[in-house]
Amino acid sequence: MAPASRPSTPCIVVPLYIYPLSGAWDSIFESARANPHVSFIVIVNPCNGPGPDTFPDSSYAANLSRLGKLGNVVPLGYVHCSYGDRPVADVERDIGIYLGWNEKFRVDGIFFDEAPSSAECIPVMAGLAQFTRSCWQQRDTGRAVRKRLR
Repeated sequence: MAPASRPSTPCIVVPLYIYPLSGAWDSIFESARANPHVSFIVIVNPCNGPGPDTFPDSSYAANLSRLGKLGNVVPLGYVHCSYGDRPVADVERDIGIYLGWNEKFRVDGIFFDEAPSSAECIPVMAGLAQFTRSCWQQRDTGRAVRKRLR
């Protein structure tokens, strides 16, 4: 078996699970700017998911806006699956909240945590992955249509 090919662009995954107090995220901003040839997949987790509100608080909003302006950063929203015990509707609600954040700042997808390991849960997780892809494709199609109509 041949070894797997390496990605042409180095990539770093950053679980950014800290509250964005003043300066708290500066190291990721500085690292991304100093290393434009490196892709940074940054997972944001305001409240074990997006939290109960439509948008995050002003500290998160300001820092997510800054994060989204960096071309080599891929912001992802954190969603927990409770090892298959969390209702699918709750997971989909979190996905929908993150999707809605794109009205104000960029979130490029979802990071699923606490995924179940049993084979019987594969259809559930595959369904959540398809739901997420579908949501983001509809968002991107809507943007393209709105842009053409301008």
